[in-house]
Amino acid sequence: MEKKLIRDMDRKVLGGVVAGLQRTYAPQMDLSLLRVLVAVGSILLLPITPAVIVAYGVLWIVAPRSDRRSLQSLA
Repeated sequence: MEKKLIRDMDRKVLGGVVAGLQRTYAPQMDLSLLRVLVAVGSILLLPITPAVIVAYGVLWIVAPRSDRRSLQSLA
């Protein structure tokens, strides 16, 4: 089965990108922990912080929004 990134609008904080990444690629990882890792990682690695912000923005624009039907079909 092909994995497809869908922004999770039910568990979003900003745009649902990290929640969608967690649902698609790391379902066993706690979502709060992943959010903290992304935030701390981008702060500690200051030279790549702009790249992380741009990547997040691109994923926010490119990844489709979820609705309950699309998430239920993935489960």
